[in-house]
Amino acid sequence: MNIRTLIAAVIGALVLGIFIWLLVAEKGRTGELTTELANARRLATDEAARLQDIADARQREIDQLTSRARDMETAATAAGTRIRQLESSVQTAERQLSEARSDSATVRAEADKLRADGLAAQKKVEEITRQEALYRENLIQAEARIKELEAEVVRHLAAIDENKAAVPPEPAAEAAPVVTECPPQMTVTCPLAPQVECPPPADCPPDASLEEKEQALAESARLKEEVARSQTELENLRRQFTEDMARLDQMKKEVAALATDREAAYAEAKSAREAFDKISTDLKGLVSSQELVISELKDQLSMTFMDKIFFAPGSATLTKDGAKVLDSVSEALKNLGDKKIIVIGHTDDQPISKKWQWLFPSNWELSAARASAVIRYFQEKGGLAPENLEAVGRAFYNPVAPNDTDENRRKNRRVEIIISNRLAEETHDATGLQ
Repeated sequence: MNIRTLIAAVIGALVLGIFIWLLVAEKGRTGELTTELANARRLATDEAARLQDIADARQREIDQLTSRARDMETAATAAGTRIRQLESSVQTAERQLSEARSDSATVRAEADKLRADGLAAQKKVEEITRQEALYRENLIQAEARIKELEAEVVRHLAAIDENKAAVPPEPAAEAAPVVTECPPQMTVTCPLAPQVECPPPADCPPDASLEEKEQALAESARLKEEVARSQTELENLRRQFTEDMARLDQMKKEVAALATDREAAYAEAKSAREAFDKISTDLKGLVSSQELVISELKDQLSMTFMDKIFFAPGSATLTKDGAKVLDSVSEALKNLGDKKIIVIGHTDDQPISKKWQWLFPSNWELSAARASAVIRYFQEKGGLAPENLEAVGRAFYNPVAPNDTDENRRKNRRVEIIISNRLAEETHDATGLQ
């Protein structure tokens, strides 16, 4: 073995030893790294768990905030709806207040007019009564004057008869006197022959008895004419008196009718007011203010109910709660007397679902069926007179709000009950009932 081989062997052993030593050292280092890596993994796992807990907590907070946000949004929507309802209620109240003021002014004006008419009628009655007394006095005076004239005629006729009896008979031997016409305003009896002309007035004195007769006849004719004129005037006075008495009786009847009408109007208004108050009071426990709107005009009352109070969606069958409401309404309506009751059905613009199209092809049929259901209940269960009832279907052609949102469509789905005077509504136009 030479030196080179020995050196190579030594170097190889040395290299192998170093390699083994490095291998051993590296193995120890690997164990440490493994331990560190395990520790790092454990720390990472713990940190990940901690971060996950934090993330879960944050997510819960986010969920809570989201829920609160949704609640606040819902509350804000409800508050907005309530504000709009309050604004609508305020507007309705202001409108009703204005209408009430207008109605009050109208009632006061009518009352003033009735009082003025009553005073005028009273004055007219007093005037006619005064004229009646005057006519009676004139009639009495005219009758007294007629009696005086008749007595005077009798006296003149008696005087004429006395003058006739006082004229002496003419001698039989003498020729028959000839009565001829003398100068104007003179009639004499001349004892001469018929062939002889009448002598002058001085030689042929007038017959006093004949002149008195003519004067008496003239006076009698005048008196008779005056009596006839007085009788005609008396008849005219009697006829005018009869006509004035008839007018007086007619005016008394008119004044009594005005008073009766006024009392009836006041009594009817009081009864209607009490019935309206009873309806409002009875419905407070059954219907919320958001589901019922009551408006009162001069000659009618309008009650507007949301459709869900009476009917299920797409149905025209009354619900139990709706029947209870109609019981209260019909009970109050019985005390209103002969009133016209009109029920109008309204819908939104959404088409009828396929489920109900076989029964209600369109909103026309649905709105009319709902109005008819209420009217039929009033007649059959409420005992109201059918001749005072009327059902009208308006579909979605008379909305109170645009059909652009769910809230507005909900407002348009409604049932309206209108109570008004029957005579004023005999020829009403259903399209103008709003």
